[in-house]
This record gives sequence, C-alpha cells and structure tokens, in this order.
Amino acid sequence: MGKFAKGWITLALVGLVGVVAVSFRPGSGAAESADTFHVVWNDSFADVAGLTRAADLVIIGTVQTSTVEMVHDLPFTNYVIKVDRVISGASVDEVTVRETGGVVGNRVRQADDDPMMQSGAREVLFLRKSGDGNPWYWVVGGPQGRFHSMGGRIQPVDPTRSVQRAQAGVDEQALVDQVRSLH
Repeated sequence: MGKFAKGWITLALVGLVGVVAVSFRPGSGAAESADTFHVVWNDSFADVAGLTRAADLVIIGTVQTSTVEMVHDLPFTNYVIKVDRVISGASVDEVTVRETGGVVGNRVRQADDDPMMQSGAREVLFLRKSGDGNPWYWVVGGPQGRFHSMGGRIQPVDPTRSVQRAQAGVDEQALVDQVRSLH
C-alpha cells in the first residue's frame, strides 16, 4: 500500500496557484480508480467581472495533450490548450495550463471541486501567468475560472459556486461580450 492509500496527507501551498492548503483523501476501496483532495482557494469570485480583473488572459480553447508532474507527492497536470479565441489579453495560438491533480498509475487524483480537463474538451479559461518564471498559466480561482463550452452554451465546472451557476446555459458569445465590455 502506497502512502496515498494510508490516510490523509496535507500539503500547504501558497502562491499564484491560489491554494492555501490541499488535503488528500484516498479512495476507500481497491476497485475505486479516483482519489479526491480538498483545495481551499485563496480567491473567491462573485462574478465574471472579478474573474476578468484577476486574469492576464481569457480564452476559449480546446484541450490537446497533457503531462503529469509530481511535486512533493502531489500530481500537477500541464495541459496544452489550442487557443480557438482570445477574449482578453495577448494574442496566442497555444498555452500551457497547469492544474492541481492528475493521473498517477491507474488512479485519478483530483480536487473534489475541480475535475480534470479532458482531451478534446472546449473550455473557457480565465488564466493567470505563473509568477515564478515558469511558462504555464493557472486557472484563476481554480474551478471558478473555468467553464465548459458545449454546443455554444456555457456549462459550470463546479455548480456549487455562484459565479459558475450564474453562467450556466449562457450563450458563449454573451460571455465573450460580457468580458470584453469590462475593458
């Protein structure tokens, strides 16, 4: 049994990731293929205006590839996102977005409120550049700054958050217009 299967692991992370603490809770059975951990996000956003102010870049993009890196026994996944549309910020064709969690062996380890991105998924992302010289971006406020775009409609990643609920079912272009009106 590995250290992830033995109990709770708490790791403090402070910085641009917006994480104050991460508590890891392993799955309860051998047949389970996912472990979740709870993340306490530094920032809480009430609306799209707050997300936009905190973001260096707002895009609509498609998840292409991913790689996992372990940092202090916690997985981080770097996703290559093909930028379909820049809503706010510098023009780019592709970005790397880092998310807490990842697939390790045959197990998914992910935040309980922020499911892992899926290859081929179209996402609206409010992004903040890594401030430590690394080439990736973090999603602003974790699940708060990430929305699924399905059939031209916005879907929440975490419907328990008010900023996410407020955008549920909104037309993608309406969200684009809202973000652009803030500049």
